[in-house]
This record gives sequence, C-alpha cells and structure tokens, in this order.
Amino acid sequence: MPVWMPIDPGLDENGNIRVLVPIFGAEASVPYPQLAPVFDPAMGIEVLSSYYESTLQAAASIGMGGLFQMKAEGFYKAVVMDFRAGFPKFRTGAPGTTKILGTFWGVTVRVAMRVRTIAASARMDLASLAASVETGAAEVQYSVSAVGVDRRIFAAALRGVPLFGKLDYTGFARLSAALVALKAPLTDRLSTHPLLPISVWVENPFDANIISEGRSVRWAMSKISSRVKYETALAQAPSWANLMIARRAYQDILGNAFTIDVPEHAAKRARDWLKVG
Repeated sequence: MPVWMPIDPGLDENGNIRVLVPIFGAEASVPYPQLAPVFDPAMGIEVLSSYYESTLQAAASIGMGGLFQMKAEGFYKAVVMDFRAGFPKFRTGAPGTTKILGTFWGVTVRVAMRVRTIAASARMDLASLAASVETGAAEVQYSVSAVGVDRRIFAAALRGVPLFGKLDYTGFARLSAALVALKAPLTDRLSTHPLLPISVWVENPFDANIISEGRSVRWAMSKISSRVKYETALAQAPSWANLMIARRAYQDILGNAFTIDVPEHAAKRARDWLKVG
C-alpha cells in the first residue's frame, strides 16, 4: 500500500526530485505531473496535518534537515509533521518506470522531530508527544521550517515560538496556535506563487530497514529485560539479528558499563520499553 512521504522539493536539471534520485534512480524520481500544475481552486484545496515516521538515517536521506544528521546516542525515531496546503495529484493507469504514485503540490510549515521514548508503541502525533514529554515518557527535539512559505508571513505567525529546541507542552500549545493562524496565509499563497512538490506517495523504500532494525532492537531489549549479559546474548543471537544494533541497545540501557551484569533497574527500563499500549 502506498505511503505518504515528505520530501525536500528541490528538482535537478532534468526535473527529477533530487533527494529521491539516489534511492529510486533518475527515471523513477519524476514528480506527477512532471511540471507543476496551475493552481485551480476547483481541484479542492486541502489544509491538513500529516505525519511521517522513519529512522533518522532515512529522514536525513530525503532532505528533512540537519536535526536528523546530527549524531544521536541511543534509539531515536524521526517524525515529520507537515502542516500543508495544496492538493494531491495521483497517477492513473500503469506507472511505467516511476515509483512515485502521486505528488502533493503546495506549501507547508514542517516540524521535524527527533523522538526518544521509553515505550515502543508511543503515538507519534504532536499532541501525544508533547504529553509524553510532560510525563517523562519521551524526549523530543524539534525544528520548524517553511517550504514555499513567505518568510515574513512565517516569522509573523511564529513570533514567540522558538524554531528549534526541546518540545514541551507549553511550546506545543504555542506552536499549535501559530499553525492555525497560518491556515489562511498558506491558502492565499497558493494562488500567487509556484506550487512545490512537497511530498509524494510511494511504496516506502525504507520499510525493510525499519522492520529489520526494530526486530533487532526488540530482541536485544528482551534479553536485557531478562537480565542476560551482553556476551551471553551475543552467543545466543539468531542469524537475523543485527549485532551492532544489539550493542547499541545494551549501551543505551546500561551506558558504558554495558558488558557487566544487568542490574534490575536496567531490566525494568527494558521491560517498560517493551510494553505495548
């Protein structure tokens, strides 16, 4: 099933989406339609928030900014929220060589978040993350940027809202209010400025990586929760386990002393992480 994926909208000299060329190849990285459509209110303008979740590495590769390129110790998720205005165009008939099944044309205010949670099943929408930060269940670093939005309008709407930092509930309330205030300016801009390909619908190229990494993390956490020493866990590792990821899991829970016996408080952290719901 196709998934929605935010992208850097920059095109190369051949009209391909630049950040997707290394992933899909040039012929498969063409937006749909290839040329930006002419704005027409009859197409049905959408103004909505959409969320995309991936690994830090995957988010960095699709141009989501420096927040995901920075070194981060421990396990983080990349979450991108687009508060976008515009309209989708979906391909009809056989897709040919392209892997892009649809393109959202418009403008957006983009909130990139680097999320660390103690619960594997934590919800990734902005309100839930802010609530998790307040209870100590999550740590969220964020940055806000504009794609195709007039800098003056963007700055005025977000006055008093830091454009980067650690998310808390007060910051969430201010940011939410600022985004609501941007709804009309974003819609107005569609009729006066070129539309940008700010996101695409694709068969997610990162699914296999995410599933593989998540499986290895969960396996390592299960060993820690049972107080199995690192060396013993390695000796018991199944063939599919990524041992580098397992090592990172042990380091994340136990710190630099990850090769020693697993204390009960560390095992409890791992059990909390493994809880569902």
